[in-house]
Amino acid sequence: MNEAAVQWLSRRPRSVSTKRGVTRSCARAVRVCRRLQWWRRARCACAVAAAHCAAHTQASLYADIVHVHKMDDAQVKIDNRLKYILGLPPSSDPPIIPTEAKIQMFAPKQDFETMLECQSFKSQVSPTRKYVTIPGFVLPDFLKHKQCDCYACINPYCPIIFYITAGLEASMYFRANEQEIAKNYFNGVIRSFDYFDAKLKAVLTSYTEFDFEKYIIDHTRTMFEEEFRKVKLEILIEASFFELKNGNFDAADEYIVTIHEICQDLRLNDVYLSNEILNLMIASAKLRNVVKKQAFDLETEFENLKLSPKMKMEGDKTPVSKAKLPQLSARKSKTRSYRKNVKL
Repeated sequence: MNEAAVQWLSRRPRSVSTKRGVTRSCARAVRVCRRLQWWRRARCACAVAAAHCAAHTQASLYADIVHVHKMDDAQVKIDNRLKYILGLPPSSDPPIIPTEAKIQMFAPKQDFETMLECQSFKSQVSPTRKYVTIPGFVLPDFLKHKQCDCYACINPYCPIIFYITAGLEASMYFRANEQEIAKNYFNGVIRSFDYFDAKLKAVLTSYTEFDFEKYIIDHTRTMFEEEFRKVKLEILIEASFFELKNGNFDAADEYIVTIHEICQDLRLNDVYLSNEILNLMIASAKLRNVVKKQAFDLETEFENLKLSPKMKMEGDKTPVSKAKLPQLSARKSKTRSYRKNVKL
């Protein structure tokens, strides 16, 4: 080997370790800036690390700079960044519905899961814009694959990126006060959590077939399960706030119990995520103590209409108890009698 090749080989691991350090530090900075709502600093840190990191780290960075309170900006980032990495069509594209040449004259068997995925909602993002059609929650095709060797099926990061994307979309519609769309997305992503366990099990089974060491398989399982539980926690926290806002305390209690079970099994080192869980507990306790206002219709209000009782401070002013006028006395004053004598 010549001298140039030796120098190149020595620079190669040094540059890789430098890029790895930059990526990890910037990813932590973006995460902290997102928790503190410092969106400009989060975007600056993301721009530094985006050119050096892999697809999963890029997806995490782009997800951390999505501001769900700004619907237009958040939708653009989700469609052009996160869904582009997964290869999913953006929400702005109209869904392609194939037409059948022959129409069946009998009622087909109803598949409720397919019916839920074919929903579309009409929403008005701005008063100056027309109503737009927003597709409902759609499960990606790679989660339905069985015994498949495609890239999305053998890489557990793909389902995790999908859950991050769907959770952000649900939070975005929740903040935009689109109740039906947000409920559809929250229910869809929570029902699809079981697919991740099946995908991870298939990946670990393939590792066993390739004679991987047991400690490698255990480390891989622990790493992906912790990553998935953190994403699941954030989605369940947002879903709990959504149900509390709508007054569905039973559904919120189910999510809070699930959050408590995950926190017991997970080593939660994120202080900001722990703070979000405490805020959820406090909000749930406060909302249950609020006195509900009773709604009365007009007829009930007229039936209960009564005159206010009189305050008997001075007594009733009737002719009997009315104050009498002072009587004129029969005695004449000396001045008046003197004036009469002078005139005479």
